[in-house]
Amino acid sequence: MHPQYDRKINEDEALASNVSVLHRWFPDGSAVLTFQIERKDDDNTYFGHLSKIDTATKRVKPLVAVAGGQDVYFDLSPDGNQVVFSASAAGPLGRELDADSDRTSLYLYDMTTGKLETLINRTVTCAKFSPDGRRLLLGVPDKNDDGPSKIGVMDLKTRKSKTLARDAVLKVGDMMNSVSVYPSWVDDESVIYLSQYAAYGTAAVNVRLQSVTIDGQTQTDLQPIIDAGAGAHAAP
Repeated sequence: MHPQYDRKINEDEALASNVSVLHRWFPDGSAVLTFQIERKDDDNTYFGHLSKIDTATKRVKPLVAVAGGQDVYFDLSPDGNQVVFSASAAGPLGRELDADSDRTSLYLYDMTTGKLETLINRTVTCAKFSPDGRRLLLGVPDKNDDGPSKIGVMDLKTRKSKTLARDAVLKVGDMMNSVSVYPSWVDDESVIYLSQYAAYGTAAVNVRLQSVTIDGQTQTDLQPIIDAGAGAHAAP
């Protein structure tokens, strides 16, 4: 849970300690959002809070109490006013959280009002705001954690969501050395993700880059374009 650096960071250069690798910049570049860890229990659940860190003064402003595993995911809205995050438990600062490490939910926190609400009561691997801030792109793992995942979109005004694809990959590599891979917005109307497909005679997870519009009507396999480009630049 500690960041890795290309060179040694002196104490007077560090903004904060005991923070997650994942962080988000606020729109004006004056601060970063991070998960600051206070303690870890015997079930490897991390307890702490999402914090806003001013990069000029190094002032840390805790926002909301959070508990979760190493895969706590969060994203910041384009206007810098809202945070969406996945966690085992969340609550106001100072509250003792009762966290179940085997269960996570998706939360939305409004920094202007202090309102915290639960959006989805099940595991969501990732959630990303659209460029216009009106929707969330969701990555939802297979319930048994052994099959393809789903990606979907939630309208933040109506709170309604729809599935865009059921063949997504959210992790690549073997169990001990897997790496998370997330879908992403292309623009307000389309997203890209890695899909899973079977290759005859192999047991590995094979992936292809796909794009799909948020109405679910147009899906494009981008892999032939990538392969053609790679072939054109291959060494003779």
